[in-house]
Amino acid sequence: MSYHAWKPKLSGKDTRIEDLILEASKDTVRLDEPLDLTLKFRVLGGLRVSLEQKAWEEAYDAGDRFIRTYYTIELSKSGRTLLKTQIVKPQKFVRKATFYWTRNPDLPYRIWALIVQEDDNPIVPKDEDDARSLMFDLEKTTHVIGSDLGRGNHKLSATVKLKWSRHTFIDKGSVSQKSADVRVSCQ
Repeated sequence: MSYHAWKPKLSGKDTRIEDLILEASKDTVRLDEPLDLTLKFRVLGGLRVSLEQKAWEEAYDAGDRFIRTYYTIELSKSGRTLLKTQIVKPQKFVRKATFYWTRNPDLPYRIWALIVQEDDNPIVPKDEDDARSLMFDLEKTTHVIGSDLGRGNHKLSATVKLKWSRHTFIDKGSVSQKSADVRVSCQ
């Protein structure tokens, strides 16, 4: 199969961020107390579906040996004014799936994936669902101090942006989603 004659299978237009939840460790904090903000979400749709073993094999044969997903998380607050203010610098990170020729006798496939998360520890998934989960199910915790918020009542929210480039099995795309507000009081 020629690389130039191959057409992408999925457009990625139905890719979406779902189950986006921002949780605060406390409802009320003092200025000198720490506060943990945990963000959980999943990526569903075309991008997730495209990460399958047959696509890995076709991509590998065409010289397309990895896919990277680029994430940006922005945490912001709104108080008495309507303007939103960033709490911390936006977090940017990459997750990568590398396709390789496996010689593992426990795997019935020639080509398999190796998932590298933002901590740079490669993980060999046990099956396709595990690979999708490692690549597209995220939980991030950010540690802030009450003084980062300032005195008063605040509505905190998170915005997640995801983008990826074109590969043999999916077109280039991007999506973003905003979480519901979480109320935190700082005294």
